[in-house]
Amino acid sequence: MQATSQPNPLGHLELVLIVIVAVLALAAAVAAVVAAVNHNRLLRRSQRSLPAETARQLQGNLLEAIRAASSNQHTNVLLSGFWRRSGVRQSDRYAIIQPLLKEGVVHEPQSSDEWYEPFIRLTQYAFCIPPSGLVLSDRDWLRMVHDGVSGERVVIERIEKMTWNQIDSGGGDILHPTLSGGDSNVRSGPTSTTGAQHFSAEGLIRLVAALRADAKELPAEDRARVRSLADGLEDEVNDGDSDADRIEGMVSRAARCASAVGVVMSSTVKVLQSLGLR
Repeated sequence: MQATSQPNPLGHLELVLIVIVAVLALAAAVAAVVAAVNHNRLLRRSQRSLPAETARQLQGNLLEAIRAASSNQHTNVLLSGFWRRSGVRQSDRYAIIQPLLKEGVVHEPQSSDEWYEPFIRLTQYAFCIPPSGLVLSDRDWLRMVHDGVSGERVVIERIEKMTWNQIDSGGGDILHPTLSGGDSNVRSGPTSTTGAQHFSAEGLIRLVAALRADAKELPAEDRARVRSLADGLEDEVNDGDSDADRIEGMVSRAARCASAVGVVMSSTVKVLQSLGLR
């Protein structure tokens, strides 16, 4: 007689495990989509209810509060006291913090390695729950503590993207520095005979940061000159009544400094190359 084949229990177990894994993967994908949809809905609602100028002021004040509570770098500062004093609604707090997190101005403290941590993160993301504490980035801590840069200025430089548009207006050029959410200021002036170049404010801010970074490696006399140039360029970019020719002159001076000094100003050279100047 021919023996009948017996069902393989291990084969059934493998099939069950495959089905379970597939179901869990599908559930995770659905949860991620639902979380993203709800996150975007809540964030848009808060952004609509919070005027841009108010958000900028609150972001600046928040950075000032974090700096004041950070005697050293990498300090995790709890935010409950700031929120109580500011009177900001729970639903708007995430909208204030999110751009700062996105641009790396602040970051959340290192999370634990507990198995449930990803679920906590997903819940916070889905319902726009702000972190209870934040750490100021090393770069902005140094600038605020040692250079005296205000929190609002950090927000303007890092968060509010500015664009510079040159428009032919007959006898001259008009330079529009346009901040997202803010009012535009316009300056009219004679057209440069040298063909003034116009750069994005984001590129100019990167040039300022590169000049400051390279200045640290220079001899004292050169260091002071390059830092002064960086300060002047930064003031010009942040000035609502900026002049294109002055900005072009400062960028040209930065290019001459980089050419004269050479490899020590490598960061400046890279930014100048990205601006199409070297």
